[in-house]
Amino acid sequence: MIPADIKEIRVAVDSHTAADYVLPTLTRGIKILEAIAIVNGTDATACVMSLDKRILAGSDTGRVSGLLTITLPAADKNGKLYYKKTSDAAPKLANAGDQLVLAVTTASTADKVGDVVVRYVEITDLSANEQDCVASA
Repeated sequence: MIPADIKEIRVAVDSHTAADYVLPTLTRGIKILEAIAIVNGTDATACVMSLDKRILAGSDTGRVSGLLTITLPAADKNGKLYYKKTSDAAPKLANAGDQLVLAVTTASTADKVGDVVVRYVEITDLSANEQDCVASA
């Protein structure tokens, strides 16, 4: 059972194509806890995915790569979950207005990933303290 304060973003991934999968722009600051890749096939080649952060939605200018990296080894098994957790010593934070991007950086030869889940908690802060939140007139 996942505690009520932990939330998830899920994205469908085609792991045999190197590509970016853009998640919705954040409306609150978050602390990323982990990313989980759900394997739905087998393949003889490895696959590497990186969770990145765009500080300006829709732009790679200032993009922060490698918040988390998930490596699926060659010959992985259907139904396995591969995960990467963050540490409290080096928290991975994203602000309101940031955009998370899941990048397949090393593609597999066959599609072996179904979904990737990013688990996080919201940072409880006032919108007035978020750098990209602007009070409306």
